[in-house]
Amino acid sequence: MTVLAPDYQRSKNRRKISLRLILVVPFILQISVAIGLTGWLSLRNGQKAIDDLATQLQRAISDRIQLHVDSQLKIPHLVNKANEYSIQQGLLPGRNLRSIENFFLKEVRSFESVHYMDWMNESGDYVGVVQLQDGTLNSQIVENSTTHRKTYTYKVTSQGKRSKIWSNLPIYAPRLRPWYQAAKQAKRAIWSPIYIGFDKSTIAFDAVLPVYNQKSALLGVLDTPVKLSGISEFLRNLHSNRSGQSFIIERSGLLVATSTSEVPLLKSTNKKFQRLKATQSSNSITQSTAKYITQHFGNLTQINGSQQINCDIDGVRQFLQVTPMRDSWGLDWLIVVVIPESDFMAQITANTHTTSLLCLGALVLATILGILISQWIAKPILRLRDASQAIASGKFDQNITIESVEELSVLGAAFNRMGQQLKQSHVQLEDYARSLEQKVRQRTQALQQEIRDRTHVQEALRASEERWHLALKGSSDGIWDWNFQTNEVFYSTRWKEMLGYEDQDIGNQLNEFLSRLHPEDLERTKQSVQDHLTRTTPNYIEEFRLQCKDGSYKWILARAQAVWDEAGKPIRLVGSHVDISDRQQREKALQSIVEGTASAIGSEFFHCLVQHLAQVLQVRYALVAEYVDEEKTRVRTLAFWIGDGFGENFEYHLAGTSCIEIVNHKPCDYPENLQPLFPEDLDLVDFNIQGYWDVPLQNSAGDAIGVLAVLDVKPTTHSHTQESILKIFAARAGAELERKYIEQQLRSAKEVADNA
Repeated sequence: MTVLAPDYQRSKNRRKISLRLILVVPFILQISVAIGLTGWLSLRNGQKAIDDLATQLQRAISDRIQLHVDSQLKIPHLVNKANEYSIQQGLLPGRNLRSIENFFLKEVRSFESVHYMDWMNESGDYVGVVQLQDGTLNSQIVENSTTHRKTYTYKVTSQGKRSKIWSNLPIYAPRLRPWYQAAKQAKRAIWSPIYIGFDKSTIAFDAVLPVYNQKSALLGVLDTPVKLSGISEFLRNLHSNRSGQSFIIERSGLLVATSTSEVPLLKSTNKKFQRLKATQSSNSITQSTAKYITQHFGNLTQINGSQQINCDIDGVRQFLQVTPMRDSWGLDWLIVVVIPESDFMAQITANTHTTSLLCLGALVLATILGILISQWIAKPILRLRDASQAIASGKFDQNITIESVEELSVLGAAFNRMGQQLKQSHVQLEDYARSLEQKVRQRTQALQQEIRDRTHVQEALRASEERWHLALKGSSDGIWDWNFQTNEVFYSTRWKEMLGYEDQDIGNQLNEFLSRLHPEDLERTKQSVQDHLTRTTPNYIEEFRLQCKDGSYKWILARAQAVWDEAGKPIRLVGSHVDISDRQQREKALQSIVEGTASAIGSEFFHCLVQHLAQVLQVRYALVAEYVDEEKTRVRTLAFWIGDGFGENFEYHLAGTSCIEIVNHKPCDYPENLQPLFPEDLDLVDFNIQGYWDVPLQNSAGDAIGVLAVLDVKPTTHSHTQESILKIFAARAGAELERKYIEQQLRSAKEVADNA
């Protein structure tokens, strides 16, 4: 006893660590690491999902901008091409400004997107037609022989006749204008440089086309101006229900269009207007984004493909995409889409706050449990300590009873072995049973904790999936996702609706797509997919036809991007479908009237016209007719298409027929139930006609000279695109019919002269 006392005293004076601290700290540390890792992974996965969603949204916006601008800017060049044909074929004499003026008036009325077109020949004669915002028309004339190089502006009536001189300007030399010089130098169809409009409130550029005769001599230049404010209006409408901005710039950095209300013009110190650079924009986001792009790429001409950048602009993290846009007429622009990260972070911030609260609660609970467990374990050990100290002091009659932990129970039994040999077996069995019960309780707690952790993970996955579905519902494009590992394809609800199907009508098999693909497009589409999967092409972009539920076909623009694993094997192909049927139909109509009637005149022309018109509008019958009496009560058909060939021409009275309104220069439109409206017209019954639609044919003076009509055996539906197509065919037919009359008059005059 006296020997042990000094050692005990020395050990008592040393600094020791509490048993409770040893038990609690590791327990809390493990829980903290597990909770922190779970929260970090949740935040990281949420951020990745936001980046992917922002990328898809940027691509969708850029694609819609490029598709809209491309479709709008094609029309002026197509109009120029059609007018070039008329001039080269002699249908529009290049020196007869009055005929060209009347023809331009008809075309301006026929095209919604064309408000101005003009013609300048090499003699310095100029004619232009402009449609004002209130719908009225003005014509501008510069004719050396009559106006002495002055510009006269006339108000034009609804019948296409000049009413009065609106204004006259001093000597004007259109051949010195940049658009004329650019076309003459290029010797082909191009875009003129962008210039500031005469009203100093907008900018514009011109689709110009030099016209040559058969000897390659320049006859003049066709010009169709395009106001760029329409593109800005489209960008504003595109962002009306979503955040972020879009703007279009030239390679020089000059602003072309913007989704903000800013006008891309700058008033200098000498009170003259000049074009605005994007880096000088009054909008802070546009200005900062343009400066960042210029600094990042060094030279805007170096941007040859779509670029996606995550950057900080004015202290705010932004998702930025720059996409080049070019066409065959010299257009070279950059489309810039910028979206702030804050638009997507609201839900992530809320989830992070919730996760933090849950982690804090779990940490507090773990701390409380650690303290309770440490006290529960330390209490019997402290009793053993006290008993050991009593034995060290000479008190050997200690009887220690420990029933909570088996190991401590064995240690207590060593103290009591001298006097408790008979009770040892019973005490050990009882302690063992309690030990098993305690282990079951501990295992149950561990399982409960595991269930809570899994529940948190499932909630995070469910929230992420809900955000994905909301993004799909908000998009107007059809989304699809091909998983090569399972060979299953996910088709969004919008993808199915584009083809007229309900969500449950189409499964997840690849054949759902292949079976609806037009046979003529099948091999080309497969090859395009294969080229992208083998990385021959950086992106999958294809146009093809898909069959709808009603059996018709729609033109689809498909874009997709593949995902490869580390070994270079494709594992997924994710893309979108955009319905471009209307655009295809307009292009097909213009191509049909240009190609189908290119070399035809007279009777052959009218036969080609009605055949192509019926095919483009997908109707059974089409006819073109001319008036045969001065009172315009009777007409005679010039060509009649009956679905599988041409019918015989015939004459008929307009009274009592569906054509009666054509006398008043009014189009007639009867989509269905036509026969009860005109019971005296027996031809309607013979041909089983249900729907009827016609427009009057007019000469250059605006007088009605005939009718162009389409008829069908089923009810007809007329879209804006179909109406534009019918008016295009009618304008062309009216010009050819007027040419026929002029040719007849010339022939009669010649016969009279010969007889004399």
